[in-house]
Amino acid sequence: MLVTRFDQDWYRFDVQAGEEYKFVWGAPGAAAATGVDLGLYDANGNLVFQVANPGDWDSSWIHWIPNVTATWFVGV
Repeated sequence: MLVTRFDQDWYRFDVQAGEEYKFVWGAPGAAAATGVDLGLYDANGNLVFQVANPGDWDSSWIHWIPNVTATWFVGV
């Protein structure tokens, strides 16, 4: 998958309440994009949590345990 600094990729997934989830983005090499933000969105598209990358990190992650079983989204 080609990721540029100005595009956004979205991932839909179903979660189970009380289960542990970890979403990780990592740069795949020295010339890869940096400064990639991760956002966790509920089924209505509301931003619930965001990791705002300052521009020089080569990885980001969200560690999360949902309290409800539902459909969620991650924006990268």
